[in-house]
Parts: sequence; C-alpha cells; structure tokens
Amino acid sequence: MGVSVSHFASHLLRVIALFVLFVCPALAEAQDWTVTRATKQVGYTVDKKTWHTVKAGSIIPNQAWISTGPRGRVTLARGEERISLSPNTLGAVITTQGLFSRKTVVVQQIGQISLDIEKRSKPHTYVHTPFLAAVVEGTSFTVAVTEEDASLSVQEG
Repeated sequence: MGVSVSHFASHLLRVIALFVLFVCPALAEAQDWTVTRATKQVGYTVDKKTWHTVKAGSIIPNQAWISTGPRGRVTLARGEERISLSPNTLGAVITTQGLFSRKTVVVQQIGQISLDIEKRSKPHTYVHTPFLAAVVEGTSFTVAVTEEDASLSVQEG
C-alpha cells in the first residue's frame, strides 16, 4: 500500500508541476495591456525617471505610469476590456493576479480616463483619484480629475 501512495504522490507532483509550467505563464501574460490606438505625445514609465514612447502594438508593463500630452490619446486593451486616456492625463494601471482572480487598480492623478470593464459577479476594478474612489463589477464609465475635484459619469452598467 505504501508503494501505491508514493506512486500517487509522485504522479500528483508531476501534474502540479505541469500546471505551474503551462498555466502560470499564461496568467502572467493575462495582466498585459496592449496599446490599440495611440497618438503622439504618449509615454510610460516604470521607474518615474525613464519615459518610453507609446505606439500601437506596444505592451504597457504592469504598474507603469502613462502620460498624455496636450494632443495625446491612447487606448489600452486586455481581452474585452478597454481603458482610454484623453489629452493631459496621468495615470497608472496596476494588476494583481491570483490563481483564479484578477484585480485591476487604476490610479488617476489628473485628466480624463474612460473605462469599458468586463462584467463579473464580484468587484474587480478600482479607480483611485485624489478626490474619489470607485469600485466596479463591470460597466462603461469615465472619470475626470482636475486640480480641484473629480467626477464620474456612467455610460452603461
């Protein structure tokens, strides 16, 4: 009996190892936001020192700060979800990935960001500004932040 339990344990470890090898890289990639549309005057930084130019097809690293100039616009996509930054906007997109869940936090300092977030049964997207915080299960909405206040308008959901 000890041999069959040992054989079972060995087989289970191999299955777990294969799961980690093949599924975990896919989970890590699921965090990436891809630029679907960008004008000039859009950049991102991960160290708050070095800025990189953004163009269509770029992958925005997790926790990157994105800045648009006076004529800059950018749209990020991840699956069905979209985030669009209007001119003169500064914000960061931070994703944490659990084994069966994903949470996205958008930190918006100034400007206007429109979000089209996939509908789920539990809140999974959060927007933080200096003046307000929003928790979302799934909807289309816009957050505008000025130096004095912030506003949120819901288009759908």
